[in-house]
Amino acid sequence: MTPVLVTAPDAEVVSVATLKTMLGLGAETADAVIEAARDAVVAEIDPASDGCLSRALRPATWELRGSDFGCGRIDLPYPPCTSIVSVVYDDAQGVEKVLAEHDDYRVFLRPLGYSFIAPVWNRAWPATRGDIESVRIRFVAGYAATPVDLMPKGIVGAIALGVRQILPMMTRDLTVSSDEVPDVRRVQYVVSQNASKVLEGVMMRLLLKLQVYG
Repeated sequence: MTPVLVTAPDAEVVSVATLKTMLGLGAETADAVIEAARDAVVAEIDPASDGCLSRALRPATWELRGSDFGCGRIDLPYPPCTSIVSVVYDDAQGVEKVLAEHDDYRVFLRPLGYSFIAPVWNRAWPATRGDIESVRIRFVAGYAATPVDLMPKGIVGAIALGVRQILPMMTRDLTVSSDEVPDVRRVQYVVSQNASKVLEGVMMRLLLKLQVYG
């Protein structure tokens, strides 16, 4: 089955004020620059923007679509799933039918892993028309914006490191930096790319621990 984004998240993952505190940034760094850097990093990891992380960052509505229900449980991607909106299907005649929780299916919410739905005890999923997207399971997934401590610290830390990595690219020339004391010395040097690689590596290791596998 294929997940399709229905409603994109509209809550920020981490505030500019929080990033400023974490990174020790002062008023000289414009909020708009930090916000742009943060949004770029989030886009790289949020599944709502086809990012690399298997977890939804902020609440978004998804629909899992397929030709039939298959057998047994149906895993819902991008944990944490917080609610099931609807489970519908097209029967053999092409008529849309709505399944009811408790009467037709059960919901198993798993905050740390894949939540799933399954038929009620001693029942099977109904037959479908078998056409493309005959089954449509709509659900909400993502960490609530409040309280803020619901977001795993590894995600916030990875975003902060990502912002730290790309922020200089938006504010100054990364190829050459210098230390200068007026009338005493001026030392010019090339900034090593190793620092950027280290930050990227740490960021990805933080996220690796949060990946969910089927």
